[in-house]
Amino acid sequence: MKRSNRLILLVGVLLAAVVFVLVWVVLNSSSPNGVGVATPKTTVLVAKSDIKIGDTVTPDKVTTRQVDPAGITGTPLHDPSQLGNRRALVAVVAGAQVPAETFGQQNGTADIASQLKPGEKAISFQVDSVTGLNFLLQQGNVVDVVLSRDVGDRRDLRVVKALLQAKRVLYVSQSNIRQAQPNASASPSAAGNQAAGQALTSSVVIIAGTDQDAEIIRWFSRTDGDVGGISVALRSADDTTIEKTKGITLQGLLQQYGLNIPSLPTPSSGQ
Repeated sequence: MKRSNRLILLVGVLLAAVVFVLVWVVLNSSSPNGVGVATPKTTVLVAKSDIKIGDTVTPDKVTTRQVDPAGITGTPLHDPSQLGNRRALVAVVAGAQVPAETFGQQNGTADIASQLKPGEKAISFQVDSVTGLNFLLQQGNVVDVVLSRDVGDRRDLRVVKALLQAKRVLYVSQSNIRQAQPNASASPSAAGNQAAGQALTSSVVIIAGTDQDAEIIRWFSRTDGDVGGISVALRSADDTTIEKTKGITLQGLLQQYGLNIPSLPTPSSGQ
């Protein structure tokens, strides 16, 4: 064999050896066993059927699915036990992921903006144990807002009317409801809960409405911190009927309901 041929053969062997070493290094840098490692997938919850706003999402309404990190929607929930039978605040179509944002959460806190529909505003007001249904109101409920106010300083000229109806509750700052969930931070409605045994005195309720609704509520809130003029009436989440009410005044009680006002005894002349 000529010397030039031997040199070419030697160079070929050396190049083959270099390629073999490079391939071996690349493969072994991916895995100790020389096999490439796939990107770990994450368990998420997926809706078995369409979920409407206001639906109570129980564990039987979802299933789990393994997805790549890039395919995760929102803040993922990993186990059906995290649902806690909460109401959906946004709609989810069948087959879509059910993230924490479905229940008005974002990174463990209440996300009010994502619950608003075009044209809606978030409106807040304060209630006490009587006007706020003993603090049993929850995020996702639907309520009517009953407003009352005295005309001037005369209580006999008080006006009362359910002016706002079928309003979605976006947030409740305090609640006696304890969600059955493993993670306490997973319930934005209960974020303001006080320690067990400590009495609640007031609660802030945020509803979805219009600017006109906000003006009405503000007018009936005569002073900051006044909770007497606003109360809520709970209705079914499926009830969208707008009831026509006449409102009530003392005159209405007398004329429409036959309310009798007793006459006060006349003081005797000797007194």
